[in-house]
Amino acid sequence: MDDLEPDFTPLSSSNPIRTPADYAEVMKKFLVAAAIFGVAGLGLAQQATQGSAFVDVAPCHWAKEAVDRITDASAVAKPQPSASLAANAVQQVFEGLKCGNPEWSAKFIAGAPSSFLLGASKLNGFELRNVQTSVAGNTARVRFQVVANLATGAVTRSGEARLSFTPEGWKTDYATLSALNLPVFPK
Repeated sequence: MDDLEPDFTPLSSSNPIRTPADYAEVMKKFLVAAAIFGVAGLGLAQQATQGSAFVDVAPCHWAKEAVDRITDASAVAKPQPSASLAANAVQQVFEGLKCGNPEWSAKFIAGAPSSFLLGASKLNGFELRNVQTSVAGNTARVRFQVVANLATGAVTRSGEARLSFTPEGWKTDYATLSALNLPVFPK
């Protein structure tokens, strides 16, 4: 027998594979059985439960109710006017400039001129200090001191930002930022 061909010598008298044809017949049966079980398995695969976006959370699973709540589009929380989110909007304006991304900053600004998006200088770093926020309905005032690390060195400014609450969240009035007289807020 050639060394490259399989040896079909029976291992015992009960071994049904005696020839290559026997081997092929056993493989056909195996493949047919695998295909039948595969199709049956697909039919039994877990389906998404009514109203759930997740197919892997069973209806009796302890997390099912929580998963349904967080995937319910009507229950997604909209931003609410709060002092912490107003202060965060001012923080995000400076974060975007630190990243060299005035588009990010603009998400938190109302009334930014095109010169802001085109030519805003990058901050090398910043620190907001003494942040004090007051909220009255859909308006807020954030008093703060900023230490801005510019290409020319660090400068400290104090200011008060006016904010208005919109469906997208808090927006900082650009004029109040421009009043800081920082090159990152061109007039």
